[in-house]
Amino acid sequence: LRQKGHDTALRVLTRLIQAGHQLHLMIIGDGPDTPTVRRLADGLGITSQTRFLGWRQDVGGLIPLLDTVLLPSRFEGLPQTALQAATAHVPVVGYSVDGLAEFLPTGFRVQYGDESGLVTAVESLLHGTAAWPAAEMAERAAQWGSPDAAAERLVALLGSSVGR
Repeated sequence: LRQKGHDTALRVLTRLIQAGHQLHLMIIGDGPDTPTVRRLADGLGITSQTRFLGWRQDVGGLIPLLDTVLLPSRFEGLPQTALQAATAHVPVVGYSVDGLAEFLPTGFRVQYGDESGLVTAVESLLHGTAAWPAAEMAERAAQWGSPDAAAERLVALLGSSVGR
């Protein structure tokens, strides 16, 4: 909840299901917010469409199996999950915050807090009205993931967060 925006992801999933889409949300990772996220999924009535995979060492192997990666993060320095997904040619939709704002292409990044925008972006992928630029994003991910580029971006992000 605090960083990754799982509450937002659950509300987005709920709206997509209410619109008639047959979807499942895979939550990979574990932390102190997990019980709260589980209760929220139960309260929204989407427990059967939500899979809590917990902490995994094989995230890189799981990402290519996904149709879309949803990153409604409240803050996201160097977006490793987005880089892994782009490398695997998996579309990423997320809030336009920190590193995601710079990394994600237009149409796949949404102003922070705009849950309707996230729903619309995911639906555009589902309906085929948006096409993830797979080759371009894989190349961008490779450039971003290089140690020099990663260090440069991290220093820039740290510098910008000092002024907050």
